[in-house]
Amino acid sequence: MNCSRCPNASASNLKHLGPLCEDCFCDIIERRARKELRQNCPLKPKDAVAIRHDKGLESAVLEYIVRKVASEIPCELLILDAEKRPSAQVRLLIPVSATTLASTLLQEVLDNKTTDTPQEGIAVFETLTDEEMLTFAKFKDLKYEENVPSEIDRVIKMIDEKYENGTFGLVKSKKVLDSVSTSQSRDNRQQ
Repeated sequence: MNCSRCPNASASNLKHLGPLCEDCFCDIIERRARKELRQNCPLKPKDAVAIRHDKGLESAVLEYIVRKVASEIPCELLILDAEKRPSAQVRLLIPVSATTLASTLLQEVLDNKTTDTPQEGIAVFETLTDEEMLTFAKFKDLKYEENVPSEIDRVIKMIDEKYENGTFGLVKSKKVLDSVSTSQSRDNRQQ
């Protein structure tokens, strides 16, 4: 089977992207990641950003993308240990995939409570699934430590297999619920 964007042989076949060669797949993922990075954390020359590298998949992909962007924009990239905090003028990037957001929503529904975890940094990668990042990491030969999938992760995989774009639907639902919750909290404070 050929790539849907060029005449090369297909190397990936994620249902929502269709058959893509390695170059086209990586180009799509990099474009989406860069767009999200531009929207959530616009970088200018001489800016400093930090990544807390936990040796996981999301951190490995984030480091790869930010290194590439940093080389084009001349900005400083710091790789921090898990416990280390960046200085005030350094923006911390937190990789939060669509799969992680969907997992959080399902866990909140099952536990019947919301998890109000304060973000100490700027979340990026909400438009990428773990499956996309796994394929990207494989094509780019990125090294990372694999996590053992949780029961929630297995449920999300089943949803994705049955419903096209299931993860993205859950992420959209989470954002809607979060905005409703935020506006209700704001209304309660005003009363």
